[in-house]
Amino acid sequence: AVAAEPEKTAPEKVATDNDQLSRIFAGSDEADKLAALTTLDKDQASRMLSLLQKLFSGRETSAEIRVAILHSLGRLRLRGLEDAAVKLIANPNVGLATAAVEYLGEVDPDAIFPYLGQCLKIADVRMKSAALGILKNFDFNQALSSLNAMLRSADPTAENGYSMHGAVR
Repeated sequence: AVAAEPEKTAPEKVATDNDQLSRIFAGSDEADKLAALTTLDKDQASRMLSLLQKLFSGRETSAEIRVAILHSLGRLRLRGLEDAAVKLIANPNVGLATAAVEYLGEVDPDAIFPYLGQCLKIADVRMKSAALGILKNFDFNQALSSLNAMLRSADPTAENGYSMHGAVR
C-alpha cells in the first residue's frame, strides 16, 4: 500500500502554489496561463505580482494574456501596472486598450479620468461602456463639466489637470 502524503502546512502550500504558478507563467501554453489568471486570488496575485509584471511587459506576451492580467489585477484591485495601462489607452488593439481603462478604473480612477473624453470618442461600444462605467463613480455635475471640457480639447490631458473630482490640480 502507498502511504498517504502528509497534509501540507500553510507555508508549504503557499510555496507549492507559488512554484506551480511560476511554472505555468514561465513556460506553459497560453491556455494554461489564461486559466491560471482567471482563478488567481488576491494572496496569490500579490505574491506573484513581480512575475505578472514581467510577463505583462514581455515581448512575446500576447495581447490576450495582457488583457487577462489586467482583468485579474483589476478584479483584485491590485496596483502595479498603472503606468503601463496609461500607455495602452490609445493602443490600436481596442480590447487591450479597454482592459487598460477598466484596470485603471478599478485601481487608480484619478489616472484614467483625464482620458475618459478620449475613450468616449472611440467608436467601440466596449470602450464607451467602460468609460461610462467609470464616469458614473464620480460626482455627476463636476464630472460632466470636466468631461465637456475634455471632449472639446484635442489633447486628452490638456494643461487643465483634471482629477477624479473634477477639480483642477
